[in-house]
Amino acid sequence: MKRLEGIRIRHPLLRKLVDGSPVATKLTGQLSSRQIQEDAYIAWTPFREKQLTRYSEQGAAVTAANFCRSGANAWFTGFAVHLLGQREGAGLGETGI
Repeated sequence: MKRLEGIRIRHPLLRKLVDGSPVATKLTGQLSSRQIQEDAYIAWTPFREKQLTRYSEQGAAVTAANFCRSGANAWFTGFAVHLLGQREGAGLGETGI
């Protein structure tokens, strides 16, 4: 694996653990003395790259509306083609061609 050049880790043991890894996570926080006395359970899961796109409420609404609109347009187009096909078929039958 490629070495993580952009990450500066001063602690030698942590640096050794991170070298060659595709990702590293820095966990930080402040605990009260009461919280320190309680056990914390950590569940590890395999790394999976997350989508980095974030939307505002308005942006999410516009994206959802565009998605629904494209589906509705496809449905209406199919329905119109169906109706036109039935109409042309009925016209041919009436004229006796």
